[in-house]
Amino acid sequence: MYKLSLVKICLLLSFILGSSSLLAAETYLTDGKGPSGSDVKIYISKIPQLKYPRKALRLGVEGYVKLGFDVSENGDLVDLRVVDAKPRALFDKSAMQFMGGMKFLSPKEDGDSVRARDAEFTVKFQLN
Repeated sequence: MYKLSLVKICLLLSFILGSSSLLAAETYLTDGKGPSGSDVKIYISKIPQLKYPRKALRLGVEGYVKLGFDVSENGDLVDLRVVDAKPRALFDKSAMQFMGGMKFLSPKEDGDSVRARDAEFTVKFQLN
């Protein structure tokens, strides 16, 4: 009982103290395509803090950016690109920086590290 409470407190403190970059041990993000064409799960090990663009904040604008990307055999982000955005161009830079700050685990297919291609992830920008 005591050990369980201590673990919960440590996890809570690490979450609070690590506000600039949240750790997400093997958190599932999305799927990409492996060399065989089958779906490969992409996991993240670090999530940076999303920065809302000042101009969008000042104008009270919300939106999203859909990003396409690949993840190398080593877990490196490769070929990051904007697939769609609303409104166009307002959130692109912030979304690209957010995604560029993520750390990925090596994608696996049949137990081997592989490059995951054509993954997509949508970054949403919402005012509280």
